[in-house]
Amino acid sequence: MASDSDQHANAGMPVKSDSNLANRLFTLAGYSNISATANMVRNSEQNKMLDKKVYIPVRLGRYRVIGMLDSGAGLTLMQYSLFRRLDMSDSRLNKENIPELKSFSDSEIEVHGQAQCNLKLYPGHAGFSIGIWVIQDIPGSPELLLGADLMSKGQVQLSFAGTEQGHSPTVKFMFPTEYICTVIYAVPSQLCTVRAYVTLEPAEEADIDVTLHPAAMVIRTDYILVSATQIGSIAVVPSRTEIHFDSRVNAYVGTARVINLTKRKVECLLDCKMELINSYQSIEFSETNRKVLCNAMYHNPLGREVLLEPCESDISNPVLSINSLTVQDDLPVPVNDWGDMSDTISAKEPTFTGTADISPEIIEPAGLDIP
Repeated sequence: MASDSDQHANAGMPVKSDSNLANRLFTLAGYSNISATANMVRNSEQNKMLDKKVYIPVRLGRYRVIGMLDSGAGLTLMQYSLFRRLDMSDSRLNKENIPELKSFSDSEIEVHGQAQCNLKLYPGHAGFSIGIWVIQDIPGSPELLLGADLMSKGQVQLSFAGTEQGHSPTVKFMFPTEYICTVIYAVPSQLCTVRAYVTLEPAEEADIDVTLHPAAMVIRTDYILVSATQIGSIAVVPSRTEIHFDSRVNAYVGTARVINLTKRKVECLLDCKMELINSYQSIEFSETNRKVLCNAMYHNPLGREVLLEPCESDISNPVLSINSLTVQDDLPVPVNDWGDMSDTISAKEPTFTGTADISPEIIEPAGLDIP
């Protein structure tokens, strides 16, 4: 089959094909890793460590919350879903003098209002009053962004000395009392990871404790779903669990069901993933709930997730496998929850030929970034 450029050439039209131009257009269109806060384009594995952000635990009311410290953000922001999970009502919001907020891509951000909060750094801390602007939920952005206004009020001293040697930055508040914060220096994409050390006999099934990432943006009343990132010697049954904070590991801990799919004893460090499911309906599997379950499954069919299998796995139990995967050209295949198909590999991948005018509309992404 002839490509688009071949068809143009056969028609007698002059075509100037420039592979470097195509590569540049792909990069500008968002095919590289873009850090909104750093305003840089990076495309190498070794530079992924530069995408690390600074997270610190704070206290809002009765809850421990993880916030991302960003001196480049002028205001302290909180997403609306977290605002409601913290037992705050809309009546608490001051809707006067609402600022016009825009992301780095010039997209407008809806502001619900400002909540006056007493933010503490640890239990028993005097804390200080600060106005937090409550905004619409932005997937992929921090639920609590601690901006320059907070850093100014707390007279924060931020030091990155030693980070190249693997040390975390130092965050020191000088007001109202001197305090050095616990700092989690991590890549945002790692915050939904869950880990557990597993020891299972052949074909054994057990409930184990799993540890969330120290910077996981959850609170103690959340429910999460723990599931597998791949299918291997140990299978992770999608598990709904409550969480509690374990000071020994400085992180939240939950429970998940795992199964040894091999004929040998397995001891390993298991990596999983988690997601918030507070709004999901929970139905217990029992004979008395049979009718309710059937009705729920009728309106909400079971989903299927394709997981990769490592080459070195020695699974002995029957597992449904996919040997090949095809994509119909006329069907959209979203690759994430927002329907973004920019990274989907299919026959309709864009082809660039000739020359093009580079305008701000092309360069500037239109998605929602960290404000």
